[in-house]
Amino acid sequence: MKPKLSILVLLAGILVSLSFVGCGVFMPRGDYEAPQLPKSELATIKIDTEGGWLQRYKLMAFRIDGKLAVHKKIEVHEEIAIDEILVLPGKRDMSVTTIHRHFFQNDTGTTTQTLSKFSADVKAGGTYLLKDDNKLIDANTGEVVSQWKLF
Repeated sequence: MKPKLSILVLLAGILVSLSFVGCGVFMPRGDYEAPQLPKSELATIKIDTEGGWLQRYKLMAFRIDGKLAVHKKIEVHEEIAIDEILVLPGKRDMSVTTIHRHFFQNDTGTTTQTLSKFSADVKAGGTYLLKDDNKLIDANTGEVVSQWKLF
């Protein structure tokens, strides 16, 4: 009886540990909530909606510290408006997930999901612009604060 019990305990231990280690990306669930502080004590992140780069996606999601800040389904020829996002100053881990369809010759279409991760040290009172060319830019100075990394 003891060998069967040991194997079951070992198997259960492995399954539990796999859920926390390495088998996928662990992201905290839930929606991002803006801090309840005066705007002057927070940093502002804006998503660039100019130039049509968002129109090529069907869906765009933006996360701050693993929390969902923007989830935008994009319709063809839709005018896109995304509110600014207020964040606490300091180092913030962010990610952008996009879903789009590719159509190739003699193909009905392929859906592709892309995940880009980056982090930035944002400052109180600062305004930052998330652009299509894989960059987070300080809107006041034009300086590149962070570059996206595709996963």
